[in-house]
Amino acid sequence: MLGWKDGRRVRKFVYGRSQAEALRKLRAAQRAQDDGLPQPSERETVGGFLRVWIEESAQVRLRPSTLQSYTSIAYGNLIPAFEKTRLAKLSPTDVEAYVAEKSRVGLSGYSVRNHVALLRRALNDAVRWGLVPRNVAAGVRPPRLRDASSRPFDEAEAQQFLAHVQGDRLEALFALALGLGLRQSELLGLTHDAVDLNRRRLQVQAQLRRHHGRFWLEEPKTARSRRTMSLELPLVEVVRRRRVLQKEEQLAAGPAWQGNELGLLFNTELGGPISAATLSRRFHALCEGAGLRRVRFHDLRHTYGSLLAEKGVPMRTAMDLMGHTQISTTAQVYQHVSEESMQDAAARVSRALWR
Repeated sequence: MLGWKDGRRVRKFVYGRSQAEALRKLRAAQRAQDDGLPQPSERETVGGFLRVWIEESAQVRLRPSTLQSYTSIAYGNLIPAFEKTRLAKLSPTDVEAYVAEKSRVGLSGYSVRNHVALLRRALNDAVRWGLVPRNVAAGVRPPRLRDASSRPFDEAEAQQFLAHVQGDRLEALFALALGLGLRQSELLGLTHDAVDLNRRRLQVQAQLRRHHGRFWLEEPKTARSRRTMSLELPLVEVVRRRRVLQKEEQLAAGPAWQGNELGLLFNTELGGPISAATLSRRFHALCEGAGLRRVRFHDLRHTYGSLLAEKGVPMRTAMDLMGHTQISTTAQVYQHVSEESMQDAAARVSRALWR
């Protein structure tokens, strides 16, 4: 076949142990050439392929946050592990050995699953480009996920927390977390134009992302995450107070005000975006100040889901409210509550019969 190298036309030869194998390699080379990709080679390593895939394919196809995560996983883990492994020789056993090793050194099941997902996605492209005949990572079973110890507040604890944060500059953020079950990135990415206090509506339409100190707003990953929520009067009031406070902070900051270019409802006292780490530290300090047990910020979202279940909200409705893609995710929240409800029901019957 004919190709180009450094502006010169060159002839490339492919070889195989049979006519069929040589023809397959020729077609793969032609597809790669048409796509502007490096020519397939028997000496190509998995590490080398992943570098090309990240830099030339993933760069233009993936969302910035996904690209950031994949780049970190590839260069920090997969490329060093498979640096010398020939792409054509990579086997399911090699991938399973990688999974076992990462699990052995203590990497979480969730993280290992992300590693396998990246490799599977990259190898799908390798198959499509004709570099390999099959995706050897497709049948590899990632490690089981351990049941994340979700520890949502009960109703009394949630009320105690809200009472404690009254007057805090981020009171409205915590109120929306408990009252609407918004994700942390959704709360931090909430803009003024997404909240209509007159119509008592809030639109979830962006998430705050950060990389190397730079913040930006990104659309939610799924259509179900983009949703419109109703605001009850208590939430309307706390958001209204938040807007007044933000204006007061801007006046107090004077020339030091950073401008709040993203139009965020929640920001630092100088107008900049709030990082997830900063919010988590503030949240834990407030829990301690309220005399409450330490939980994750994400558990506020689980608290909202638990309250939906306890108040008899149908699971399908809760799925839409929480922006879940699969109802099985909602069911995990409801299952925890239903077990407690079963115990409560048994206790009520017992009291009725043997009081």
